[in-house]
This record gives sequence, structure tokens and C-alpha cells, in this order.
Amino acid sequence: MSSELFDKLKSFVIKQTGVEDAEVTRDTQVENDLGVTGDDAVDFLIAYSKAFNVDVTKFMAADYFDGESCGYRDLE
Repeated sequence: MSSELFDKLKSFVIKQTGVEDAEVTRDTQVENDLGVTGDDAVDFLIAYSKAFNVDVTKFMAADYFDGESCGYRDLE
């Protein structure tokens, strides 16, 4: 991926999730590292599709993202 495309994706992720710049790297996972799940994941995908002109109509978010959490990560 070109640096220009990565910078666009990074800016998008920061805007959508509110995370700090340093938290987004080429290896960042939206759910595992940034905690985007459930309805937030669907909203993220819709915004992504609009920002980058990508058809996500056949993407089943529930197959890839956990449901809504209560704000607690990694409880055991």
C-alpha cells in the first residue's frame, strides 16, 4: 500500500474512532486494537464505503465483528 493511501486510511480511522495518531499503524486491527464492535462497526463500514467509494452491501459485519459491548474490554 502506498504511503499516500495509508495516510488517507489513517486519517479516516482517526476521524471515525477518535483514537490518537500513534494508535493507528499498518498492523492495527479495527476491532481488536481500537475496540470498534457492533453498531459502531456497521457505522464505520458505511462511512468507509462512502469515503472510499467501496461497495459493502454484501459484507456481513456480524461475521467479522463482535456485538455491542458494555464498554469493558477483555473481561475474564
